[in-house]
Amino acid sequence: MKKILTSILFLSIWLCAMCDVVHVPYDCHAPCEAIRVPELPASHPIPVPWVAAATVIPGIANDGYVEVDWMQLIDLDQGGMVVLESHFDVDGMLSSELGGLFGRWFPPGSARTPLTNSMVQNGMLRVNVGAKPDNVNHWWLVGYKGIPGHRYALKMRFRMHGHIGVQLGCDFWTVPSEDGSATLMEGWCSDWYGDTGGEFIEVTSPLPEEERIKFNRRHYGFSREGIFYITRELMNYIGSTSAYLMYDGKEYPMTLKGDKYIADTDQWVSYMGSYYFRTTNPVQERKLPDTIYDPERGVDHLTYPGDVRVDNNTGSYYFHSRWQDVIFYDELNQAECSIWLDANNICHIKAIRFGGRIKRAQFYDIKGRRLFSYDVPAADGQVEVSIPLPKLAVQALLVKVTASNGQSLVKKLAILPK
Repeated sequence: MKKILTSILFLSIWLCAMCDVVHVPYDCHAPCEAIRVPELPASHPIPVPWVAAATVIPGIANDGYVEVDWMQLIDLDQGGMVVLESHFDVDGMLSSELGGLFGRWFPPGSARTPLTNSMVQNGMLRVNVGAKPDNVNHWWLVGYKGIPGHRYALKMRFRMHGHIGVQLGCDFWTVPSEDGSATLMEGWCSDWYGDTGGEFIEVTSPLPEEERIKFNRRHYGFSREGIFYITRELMNYIGSTSAYLMYDGKEYPMTLKGDKYIADTDQWVSYMGSYYFRTTNPVQERKLPDTIYDPERGVDHLTYPGDVRVDNNTGSYYFHSRWQDVIFYDELNQAECSIWLDANNICHIKAIRFGGRIKRAQFYDIKGRRLFSYDVPAADGQVEVSIPLPKLAVQALLVKVTASNGQSLVKKLAILPK
């Protein structure tokens, strides 16, 4: 009976995953990007970038595969210089010095075996991931002596097919001792990537902070009229559909006006104090950039209650407000535009209420990491632009549109499956 129930459970998970095109292995240890050590430590000066690939459901084989054109280790603090790369010039099975099969999520004592489901041919690495559903397919670049304090990223051109997931990452190693032994420190790992629809894509992970959307004190707080607001940009980033201000034991719903969600409390709310606001339906647990509250310096940024993750059911954020942080209500941006994607993968942006021409469109993934930008030629001067999108390994985008007068807004754009 237990075996039958287990089989039914696996079948249900499989069917749901096939319908939803899930690509995150459900038994992995890091289901999304995790940057544990952003800079190369002096104690572990050798960055070793790696790739992990596995079937979404363990134990069930499928036809999933990944093909890798090249891999590059990039020094972000040297202008994105490529310091190490591989174009897979040696044909045959990938060398055991550069990859192998491990037990799923590297249990203690897991032995490495050759990556027998791999083949290098004509400068391309192919790994038939679906043929090894009981393993993590793992490969890496040879060690490179880095510069302590620098940030390193992995860039890879690849395509993948099937019910599998691929994750990029990097470990930092010590210099080998005389007997050849060394120890590692986990540096970072990326989000998981899924089926690319037969197209090659280029992914860089992690992106430097300057390539990410920044949220700071101007995105939430009080106007000088005692009105609490949250920008639509911040709500889109959190992935929420509604918000509430919690003040003096009461909860006040917020409504969208222009590009701000406004809390109408029917009373003056002192902006000298501590408050919570909660958002519903977060996409996932996440921390916001620039979100540390320093009680000694009085720096006001969002924090989690007890400095823990956001509760997926309540999405509550704590903040402390000061008089220096308020703004005039008439300073709130009232810009508006419509954004849609046609069948030819062209993004159309039309200004509805913009104080100037459309100047720039920046495209980010759902976590606020910039993928590419488009500067509208000044000669165009129109309030509607059409931008062809490249192939992207994402299901949704955040599109930040900036007008010539400096106003901007962010909207979510779904990517249609091909």
